[in-house]
Parts: sequence; structure tokens; C-alpha cells
Amino acid sequence: MSNASINLIPVHVRVDVTNLSNEKYNLFAELAERISISLDTQIDARTIQKALIDRESLGTTGFENGLAIPHGQIPELSHASIFFFRLKQEVDWEALDGKKVDTIFVLLVPKEEKENTHLTLLSSLSYHLLDESYQWKLKTEKNPEIIHEIIKRMLTKEEMA
Repeated sequence: MSNASINLIPVHVRVDVTNLSNEKYNLFAELAERISISLDTQIDARTIQKALIDRESLGTTGFENGLAIPHGQIPELSHASIFFFRLKQEVDWEALDGKKVDTIFVLLVPKEEKENTHLTLLSSLSYHLLDESYQWKLKTEKNPEIIHEIIKRMLTKEEMA
């Protein structure tokens, strides 16, 4: 997947999100509602929630240091989308390091995608999330536009300045 293609993927950024739940499966319902409203295609929140739960049932998407990348395939989706949420309340996630999560990337891709887009996106995000400078920026930056640019840099594998 080329950088030009990656740059066409919409990235939605939400910081200081007030979440009602501190448990990941209940949080999926909250996030699915927010995502459903943001998508340019009418996709029911329950469909999004089910896709996230189905994937999570295969193994945790929680990394380390409060980060998670839940993802799912949606039949009705026409293109990949990324949603970044920084939560006000940490969530029990069963992350690899056992810590709670407060910074979440939700990746949604079409069910019938041919290019393994989700693997490319997961690879790029995971690689850069190992870098503490990216972690720190994503957890502390207040301006959603700057976070958006950081995420785009991560996807195109540009290094932090």
C-alpha cells in the first residue's frame, strides 16, 4: 500500500473523551456509537461493536503503556477508517502488560478488502507505538489537528522530528 493510498484513509481524532464504562467490551458499545455517527456510510453501531468484539475474542488488542488497537472488518464499509480516542477514564483491557488503557486506535476496514490494508495499518501503528516519543506525544498533545498529523506520519512511516 503506497503512502498516497494511506494518506486517503480518514483519521478521526477525539481527545478527552468521557467514557461511561471502564470495561473494554462495554466501551466497544460507546465507541461504536461515536464511530457510527462519524462514518460517511450509514453503518449501525451494533455492527461495529460486533466486529470489535469478534476480533477481541481472538486475543487482546491491548499493547503496553495504556495503548490498544482494536480493529474489525465491516461488510458495508467502502474504505478503511481510523479512529483515535484518548479517554478520560482508564479501561480494564487485559493488555499485554496488565495495565489499563486510555489511548485507543480503532481500525475499521471493509470485510472484502483485497490489499490487507488492516495489516499494513496495524504494522505501521504498532511499529511506531514502540517508540516512547510517539507514545508521549499521543498521550499529552491537546490539539487534535497535531495528533492527526502525528498519526499520518506514523502511517507513512515518517520519523518524529
